[in-house]
Amino acid sequence: MDIERKGALTLVKATILLALFGVTLVAVFTPRADAAKGDVQGSSVLATWNCTGTECPWGDQTTGQAAVWPAGAEPTRVRYGYTVSHDVYAAAQKVAGWTVTVTAGSASVYAGVPSGSHSSLATLQAGESFTVPALSEGDVVSLQSDAQFHYTVEEGSAPPSSSPPACTDPTECDPVSWVASEWRYNGTDPDPGPWFGGVITWPSWSAYSSNNRTGLNSRTVYSQSGEKLYPYMGAWADGCQVTVVSGAVLIIEWERGLDDWRETFLSAGGTYTIDLVGSENGAMIETQNNSEPFEVSLSNCTPRQIDKGSSD
Repeated sequence: MDIERKGALTLVKATILLALFGVTLVAVFTPRADAAKGDVQGSSVLATWNCTGTECPWGDQTTGQAAVWPAGAEPTRVRYGYTVSHDVYAAAQKVAGWTVTVTAGSASVYAGVPSGSHSSLATLQAGESFTVPALSEGDVVSLQSDAQFHYTVEEGSAPPSSSPPACTDPTECDPVSWVASEWRYNGTDPDPGPWFGGVITWPSWSAYSSNNRTGLNSRTVYSQSGEKLYPYMGAWADGCQVTVVSGAVLIIEWERGLDDWRETFLSAGGTYTIDLVGSENGAMIETQNNSEPFEVSLSNCTPRQIDKGSSD
């Protein structure tokens, strides 16, 4: 289990292992830069998070397997109130467009602000790659796992940070493109940081911008440029047929405001007709818990006016 999810039991076990083997592991798993290609090839390190501040939710010390970023990523070692033993957090704006590949084992790509919670952008198995998208200023990116893995990092050109896709209006476009999105916390507690992904957004009079959930799950959806988006369809979504033209999508069918829902995953060429059952009164078309672009073709998806009341 990686550092973003681990519990107290893992903390105790990992700390004991570090005391026994930490020095040897650091010496063995040093990344290597490929001067010809500008790539980094290496094995994950057993990094240590030491509490040096006032907010340390994982205890005084914890460990986890993580990739070490090169100097060009302008990495930091600060996370919550911890100082990390290695350069495991890259500046998101520096690594936008870079491609990470897991060559052995598995690992997840995380992003978020140093002082808040981090969301998973992708989970990679051996042989799979992920290109870091344009993220918000101040975000950091890490590659972590609960077991050792091998990886490469290839520098690339940064994608446009706020350029709109070719056609994002589902009332006019076929196919219609995603909009890169952030689910921002709208409660009163300390900000836990955004969730990242992408959605099909609808006219404001026909869909909701917020999920109407409670606690830290209470979120409103924005584009990366700060524009409010409206991805939460009303009951009119029932019967909407979704065909994936490129990329992959996740279709949510749910009762607005609840923490439970039904999920349908589709890859390119797949088709699904939304079928709301029981008390379900909404749906959403989004990324599969990552930030990979997609396009869909829609039929029988005519948006209708909804009465939002005070819930949005």
